[in-house]
Amino acid sequence: MTETVNQQRHRGLKQVFAVSIGLFLVFLDSTVVNIAIPNIIDDYKIDLSKASWIINGFVLTLAVLLVTLGKMADMFGRVRTFLWGVIIFTVSSFLCGMAPSADLLIIFRVLQGIGGAMVIPTSMMLVRTAVPPEKIGLAMGIWGAVGAMAVAIGPSLGGLITEYIHWRWVFYINVPIVLLAFPFIFLAIRVRNEPIHKFKLDPLGILLMSLSLFFLTYAILQGEEIGWTSYNFFIL
Repeated sequence: MTETVNQQRHRGLKQVFAVSIGLFLVFLDSTVVNIAIPNIIDDYKIDLSKASWIINGFVLTLAVLLVTLGKMADMFGRVRTFLWGVIIFTVSSFLCGMAPSADLLIIFRVLQGIGGAMVIPTSMMLVRTAVPPEKIGLAMGIWGAVGAMAVAIGPSLGGLITEYIHWRWVFYINVPIVLLAFPFIFLAIRVRNEPIHKFKLDPLGILLMSLSLFFLTYAILQGEEIGWTSYNFFIL
């Protein structure tokens, strides 16, 4: 019995670390791009207002879809949603690196945001269910520490990549990391008979919540540039 419990704990911690890899990439991408913006502006010959949407498109998509995709993961399966989120995030990272124009880069960043919005809520749920109740604090501590580390090292890593390689590698770097880590991730949290909860979607509730999150996040991101009392909502 002791060996069985130990095996379960070991398997649970493997899942925690596997899930944290996906979280690390998403959080890293929220800050690593910032330092590359001046180089992106020079390459695409765009102004700062348009370049800001390379960041804002990602952040807005994350904010709007986090709750909805987290709830839909209960319908389609948390593991499946997490794995598909990692795949979408990786493919869109490659497309961001290949983007021939700023407009396409913004579109691919939105796609990255969709993948990230699938990864973040499911990673939290998978971490909480991976370990016994007495280990949840430890597991969530690891999860939070990995996210905080990604946010902290993002600007420095972005500066090094931009200075010594090329700004496109702030996106390309996600691809080899996932290719190397995905077998471990898949084996650690492989799809089992996970519970799927049936529920009815509330389209009106989803719409109102998404619009509220969009305008709140948009106001925070663009308030200083547009003016906090301005009626001119959108500047592209």
